[in-house]
Amino acid sequence: MISELRLQRYCLLNNDLYSIQQPIMLRCFKIQCLEFKMGGYECARKCLIVLNSVIALAGLACIICGVIVQSNVTDILKHLQFDEVKTAVDFLGSAPLLFIVFGSVVLLIALCGCCGAYLESGWMLKIYVACLVLVLTALVAVSALTFFYKDSIQTGLKVSTEKLLLAYNHTGQILDFIQSQFSCCGVDSYLDWTDSIPWMYQARQDAEASVLPLGENPVPDSCCTTSSEGCGLSHSAVDGSIHMDGCAKVIWRMLSTNVGTVAIIGCVLASILLMCIVCACCVSSNIV
Repeated sequence: MISELRLQRYCLLNNDLYSIQQPIMLRCFKIQCLEFKMGGYECARKCLIVLNSVIALAGLACIICGVIVQSNVTDILKHLQFDEVKTAVDFLGSAPLLFIVFGSVVLLIALCGCCGAYLESGWMLKIYVACLVLVLTALVAVSALTFFYKDSIQTGLKVSTEKLLLAYNHTGQILDFIQSQFSCCGVDSYLDWTDSIPWMYQARQDAEASVLPLGENPVPDSCCTTSSEGCGLSHSAVDGSIHMDGCAKVIWRMLSTNVGTVAIIGCVLASILLMCIVCACCVSSNIV
């Protein structure tokens, strides 16, 4: 049962249907209708509080993840500031910061919606709706740009990987991590490593130091299916001892394969945003 005070506040928005001057039967019927509407109002308000509490926690998790990643990559990236891979390094360095900024924005918007619904503040809910509309517009714009410029993204991925490979003496840690995590080798294939002068020089030194034969197409140990010291120096590609597909190819294939999952996540996110907008508009329009 809706409280008498709240029902009276709601009636002020409906031409004072609560007036005792109306016939008792008509007045009781309208009170029941108003109680039904107030039930919807309360449901929308509680949904806003719950949804935004969850979203606020997600935003806080983004901030924490961004801080952890930023602290871990800073020591590596500070040694990679040179022209050949400056663009890739700048991107890797800014990605955790973007994650932190994104999480902060999500947290602030969610807190605005949660507090606005809990305190029944009309102006806070209006700001909240405006922010959600902007976020939804940005989500649609990013999705459209990704679809129309997917060829440029693929080319950029390949070019960035090539720059990392050609400067292996500075980027070895990053490339070894990528190759071991994605089970790949080189840019398009393992043969790309013969184009990396720093790597070929290091491979010859490693072969001489370990008294291992140097193969025709030596690769880093991170290319091996079963990693061991010197396994990539004298590998045999035909026996499956190394990963033959390049990293740019493997990563792009993974992204293309999961595009359906990303689309589903985007639709769910858009649906949640629309639900929040509708609930916020419903609550805001019924606040005196």
